[in-house]
Amino acid sequence: MRLTEYVQRFSSLNQGAVGGHRRPHKPCMLLAVLSLADNGRLTENRIQPDPELVELFRKYFEATRGGNDRCTPENPFFYLKSEGFWVLHPTAGSQTSIEDLTAPGSWATIV
Repeated sequence: MRLTEYVQRFSSLNQGAVGGHRRPHKPCMLLAVLSLADNGRLTENRIQPDPELVELFRKYFEATRGGNDRCTPENPFFYLKSEGFWVLHPTAGSQTSIEDLTAPGSWATIV
């Protein structure tokens, strides 16, 4: 995928909305990942849901959240798979089939 395609997809994320407020979860997760990359913390094309990622997500989320938004980083980590550039891979030995999941549930379910 070319950079222009990423820009287009990032600009048109499918975000939930409540009362005209677009949920910030997906953009916040992408900003957290980009921050990891900018800080040299991504050494391969694999994003692990570790404490550093979660803390970066929370930082961006707190700056953009609306009235009843809840800080649930597992949701955008899971739902970004519908955007065409994010692929989930189960952890080796996982009993969960990622393709069968319709909702993230918890970190343990999706990693």
